[in-house]
Amino acid sequence: MKKNLRLVSVAAAALLAVAPVATSVVPTVGANVVQAKTQSKGQDAKKAEVISIVDSSNKELNKDNNSNSYNATLNLSSNENSVSAIVNKIIASYKFKIGSAAARPLNTGLVETAVRSSLATNQVSVDAQGNFTSPATSFVISIPVTNGDNTAATLNLMVTPYDASSDTSLNPTITYNGNKYDKSATLDTAAMKNASFTTVALNGTVNTAAIQQAFTATAAGNSNMPLSVTVDTSKVNTAVGGTYPVTVSATDGNTKRTVTLTFNVQVGVAGAKYQTATAANNADIPVYRISGNAVSQTATTIKSGTQVPTFGTVTVGNTSYTRINSANSNEFVLTSVFNATPSTPSDSNTQTETVMVDSRAYDKSGNYLGHMYYAYDSIEIVPTVVTISGKTYYKVANKDEYVRVTNITGNQRTLRHNAYIYWSSYRRTPGTGKMYRGQTVTTYGPAMRFKNGKKYYRIEGCRNNNKRYIKAANFY
Repeated sequence: MKKNLRLVSVAAAALLAVAPVATSVVPTVGANVVQAKTQSKGQDAKKAEVISIVDSSNKELNKDNNSNSYNATLNLSSNENSVSAIVNKIIASYKFKIGSAAARPLNTGLVETAVRSSLATNQVSVDAQGNFTSPATSFVISIPVTNGDNTAATLNLMVTPYDASSDTSLNPTITYNGNKYDKSATLDTAAMKNASFTTVALNGTVNTAAIQQAFTATAAGNSNMPLSVTVDTSKVNTAVGGTYPVTVSATDGNTKRTVTLTFNVQVGVAGAKYQTATAANNADIPVYRISGNAVSQTATTIKSGTQVPTFGTVTVGNTSYTRINSANSNEFVLTSVFNATPSTPSDSNTQTETVMVDSRAYDKSGNYLGHMYYAYDSIEIVPTVVTISGKTYYKVANKDEYVRVTNITGNQRTLRHNAYIYWSSYRRTPGTGKMYRGQTVTTYGPAMRFKNGKKYYRIEGCRNNNKRYIKAANFY
């Protein structure tokens, strides 16, 4: 009997397999199985879809190889030194896509968290309103882009802070000969063509009135607001023929920005042969007067390296003199100064110094050789100061190269005000206190303009990992 029951059960199972419609339970179970499989396939497909990051024009950003890390740059403007401004700019500039679906906005909370984290990493202080002072250098913001609980891509933004010093929209504009200049420049011969004030007679006067009439200036962003121009001719020596720089500048009182244009004037007369006078020891070159066979030295001197107009030679005794400045002048220099070369210090006595400011390499005539000696590197020099065209240099040991003294051993300056030592424009150097009026400080190179628009000198003790600067305005 039991054997027959087992046979019936097997037969019933076979019938159910062939005709599942025989009961109401079986279709329900079958539907659940299909639904589960469909859902599983949908989840797998969702996981397989690729997330990409696009810009505002729906173009996919550059991506690192073998990763889902996207890279882009973000340039901040003058009104974007706040967390909210950066977040809004990122949200407006970038979106993400899942597969071929429409682009979606980034998660605002994740973006803000990433922005604040990056600012903190770069030691930028953010106030309660989310505002901050522009960092001195670029920084990276890494933003996770998620699909559900997991990070599926990363957006790496190289952020370039707003640089007030390079923002020409804050500069006044100087106009000359129809050309507009919103930043400082040197005007070449072509730009100054046919300008009557670029030639000056010997012992004459630079025509500043004509210059002020030729150059006009307007305020930043407002061509209807005229500004006065200032002409500086202090470097022109009309007593000695040669080429001298003249500057024209305009300052916008609201933005405190100044634009300066520089051009050359030629002092001398037609028919002159211009030659460069060079003293063998780089000393100042004396000017003589000749009366018959009597030669007397005057109080006038010429800087070694100066180009002067010459008008032939005369010989007194066994010495040749060259007439300078005009064809009928009674002013002479030794003819030998036009054939002299600066003396070369001996390499037998050298010492090792630290280059404190990136320094160009020059030849013995003061011409740039096309390469640099970089800050904080060691350099072997001959510790004898050499003057070339009025500037001081050290000779590089065992090379025919020269570097500026101010970039190596610096200049001594006295503080006119109490001063703090700064790492950058927005923070002080840790572990340093206040320096006081009357103290002497060694500074290196020219004053540097920082991101806040102010000028600073690099000072003694400065290194790449221990930066030290004092505001230039604090020195005499």
